[in-house]
Formats: sequence, C-alpha cells, structure tokens
Amino acid sequence: GVLQEVLRHLAQRHLADVHRHLAGLQRDPRVGPDDLGLELLQHRRGHLPEARAAYLRSLEVAEAYAGRMHPTFATVLINLAEVELQAGNPADAERLAREADKVRRAVLPEGHIDRADSAQTLAHLAEQRGEFKAAEDLYLDALATFNRQPNRDPLHLGILYNDMGTLASTQEQLPRAHELFTAALAAFRETAGPDSLYAQTAASNLAEVALWRGRPDEALPLLERILPEIEREAPGGDDAARAHTLLAQTRLARKEIPAALQHAEQAVKLVEAGAGL
Repeated sequence: GVLQEVLRHLAQRHLADVHRHLAGLQRDPRVGPDDLGLELLQHRRGHLPEARAAYLRSLEVAEAYAGRMHPTFATVLINLAEVELQAGNPADAERLAREADKVRRAVLPEGHIDRADSAQTLAHLAEQRGEFKAAEDLYLDALATFNRQPNRDPLHLGILYNDMGTLASTQEQLPRAHELFTAALAAFRETAGPDSLYAQTAASNLAEVALWRGRPDEALPLLERILPEIEREAPGGDDAARAHTLLAQTRLARKEIPAALQHAEQAVKLVEAGAGL
C-alpha cells in the first residue's frame, strides 16, 4: 500500500547522515572504498536482501572502530530497522530501532537531530501496528526537535512532512494530508529537484489525496508531470504501475473513458510483469 511505498523511499533520508558519520571512521582494510555506501544504494533501489547484508557488514565495521555506544553504530541500526520493516519483519525492526534509540539517548544531547530520526522510525512502527495516536506524538516530537536545529535541512523536513501526511491520509484526515503533502512536495522540489524521486513520491501521494477529495482536476497535472520521469527511470517498476492506476482513476473521474482504459490496461500489464505472470 501507500505506507509501504513511502517507507521504501524514506530510506534515502539517511544518506547524508551515514556518509557524514562514516567519513570519520578509519576504514577496515578488508572493505573497499565504496563498500560502506553500498548498503544505501541497495536500500534506495529496494534490494532488501542485499541492503541487509551490506548494513550488517557496515555494522561490524562501525562496532570495530567506534564501538556499540556510538552515533554511527546507532545510525546503521536505524537503517537496518527500516529494511526489516519493509521486509515484513516488524519484531526485528522494533528491536533494532529501540536499540538505536537507546544508544542515541545515552550519547547524544536532548534535541539532537539523530534523536528526531529515531522518533520517525519508531513512529513508522507504531503506525504499522495501528497505534496512530502514538505515531502522531512521535512525529510531532521529531518535528519539534527538527525545528530547534540551528541549520535545518529542508530535505529532512520534507520527508517528515511526507511521513505525517501518510499518517493523516491513513486516518482519512484528507485536508490535513493535503496540506502536509503539499509542503513536502515544495520542500522536495526546492532541495532535491522537481523531478527527483522524493518529489515524485510526494506528488503521487498528493494526487491520490486529491482524488479521494473528489478533485481529479488537481490530480491530473501532478500525475502527468511525474509519469514521464518514472517511466524513464524505472519503466517496469511499482511506481509506474501506481502512476498509471492513479491516472486511470483520474481519467475515469473526469469521464474520459478511453484514456482511463488505456492507463488501466498499462497498470495491469506492469503488475502482471512484476509478478511474473
């Protein structure tokens, strides 16, 4: 569903943090110069088994050179927790996220941005369990911590808005979701670029909410803008299937039946191809 898709993209938010932490570590001579970034690349592409193996390797390196009670170790733990959550292992994800949060609380001051990162991951877990109030409280805690930073990263803020928008849409709080996805899209377009994966995700979410609110005319330009980029970057992927599905629904709502059928047929082909049918 929407939550799983968004979580898959959210893995990217750790990119700058992990590279910043790992840059200060002495490299294990067994690890090549590019290996410590491999886990991020695999995670970003949705290759979960490869990402898990690479994160575990980085965890060994971080523990060897920095120890378990170090922010770097906690950062890799949190990334690994996201992988397990995406892979359908919530118990393992919870254990890893709690351990990372414990380390960060022990070694980082209150208000540190990494503690907000932990809160976001714990919010994902609470949301998956259906504990929406707990998830909302964690997101708000993360947002408050983020807003206290002297140099706030707009990209991180956009990701947080996107998280909160997903929670709002899950609870059918559509005006709130629309507001949050709009803010996320603006942040992503400004920082990552108008055609970035971040912007594509937020635009797709915003279009879906617009459809739920009975506003297909708002959804159409968003979807028409992102579809060519999605098809260029990942023509046979889940993102393309979702975009065609939403466009089919949009065209149907506008009573454009032939166009709706074309998009629906394309979505079915993509889903069948992805399932090996």
